[in-house]
Amino acid sequence: MDLHVDLLAKVERALSEEKKANDARRGFMKYLFHEVRTPLNSITMGIDMLKMSEGLQSAEREYLEMMTGATEFMTDTLNNVLNMHKIEEGKLELDMAPFSLVEAVEKVTPSLIKEIDSN
Repeated sequence: MDLHVDLLAKVERALSEEKKANDARRGFMKYLFHEVRTPLNSITMGIDMLKMSEGLQSAEREYLEMMTGATEFMTDTLNNVLNMHKIEEGKLELDMAPFSLVEAVEKVTPSLIKEIDSN
């Protein structure tokens, strides 16, 4: 009987430690999202304001577009991690909306071709 009590106590300790680790990870993720997203939003707004400037040279506009792409990539990455977090907690809500498969494939095809060509 003592073996069962011992085993049960070990399992309870392990579960308690796992819960503490998960809580710490969730807290870190919330902190990380806030600390990254806030300055990223400021950068995005600054880029958008610069794009409205008159008299920009084509190279400057090209740099701003590259910066826009980089901030969009970072935002998408943050959102993907946030979605994984929501999936783990069972809180992800799906948006069941119609879409065009043809348009979706056409959007990703150029990047796929570029990736294939680079390999």
